Amino acid sequence: DVLAEAEPAVAKAEEAGKAEHLSRDYFNGTPDKDAVAKATEAASSALKDAQSELADVRSRLNDLVSSADEDVKQWVQMEIRKVEMKVASMDARLVQTGQASEKGRNFLQMQEEKEIKEAKIEVAKLLRSKKLDAEELFKAADKDGDGSVNLSDFTSLIEGCEGCKLSGEKIEQVYNLYEAGSGFNKDTLFLASRTYYFVSGETVLTNSESSYYYFVSGETVLTNSESLEGETVRRLELKELLEVLEGPVEEASAKIPRVRCRAIFDGAEGWVTVTGNNEGNLEVVREVPLTDSLDGGNSLRQLSHGEKLEVLEWDKKGASEEVRVKVKVKGATDMGWATRASADGAQFLKIQ
Repeated sequence: DVLAEAEPAVAKAEEAGKAEHLSRDYFNGTPDKDAVAKATEAASSALKDAQSELADVRSRLNDLVSSADEDVKQWVQMEIRKVEMKVASMDARLVQTGQASEKGRNFLQMQEEKEIKEAKIEVAKLLRSKKLDAEELFKAADKDGDGSVNLSDFTSLIEGCEGCKLSGEKIEQVYNLYEAGSGFNKDTLFLASRTYYFVSGETVLTNSESSYYYFVSGETVLTNSESLEGETVRRLELKELLEVLEGPVEEASAKIPRVRCRAIFDGAEGWVTVTGNNEGNLEVVREVPLTDSLDGGNSLRQLSHGEKLEVLEWDKKGASEEVRVKVKVKGATDMGWATRASADGAQFLKIQ
């Protein structure tokens, strides 16, 4: 029975497509890249084997029709149509596995793109930490003086920066982003040291490293020094482009990322807080109530240690001078207000 021979491979593929690490609920949480990669590989391999088995069944059915005597060919064709309907049913059982495999591959691709983007920002930060102008930076990289910075030169330059934790593979991926061909010239290398941000909401440029509000989709400040009490330089406009000059660095008291930047529009310089690549996500580090209003109101439920939150509105001052955020619990429908930090600095939520 040709179908009986194919059934084990189809059943295995069908089961692989139901893997927990490829499920919708798992992706709505905080999926682990390695677990998704393993499940995707298993599902893809099982799917390929099952499809190969079904292709072999179809080939053997065609051979039966071709080799049948004329006096029984019509009967054979009728019987084979019945089998083909069963094969089509088996094909349908593989649809979910194909979709699950595609979902896994898309996730892994997005993770890879995100990691490369983060590595690119880190490379720029490391290069800026050298505090060299374009000429000096190129001279430091071009050790052999051949007028070009190749991958080896670039890797040595980055790995020689204080605090570098990037792997050689990630450095090479960043290098290849610039399609340098025979190597970086001075302008390309200097470009690699630049980072730009768009202002995605109303914000203020200040002279301090730590403003009260820190995400550009809500009110915040760009300051002229590295403290929460920094003097305001000016308010930033929606969609304004900023060039990062230093950082990101973690502000000491509030533990939030800050960058020193220059507004392209008028050259104003100062510090601003960004969410960067965390996409507005927080993690609960100490149990705290989720309430229905900024000033407290009714408690909806207790947020537990380790829960992940998506930020809907960033830092607002509560009735007791605490820092409050409006959040949605990842993987759930619960929404409300929670305290990120108390008035005395105790932290309940941290940026992931």
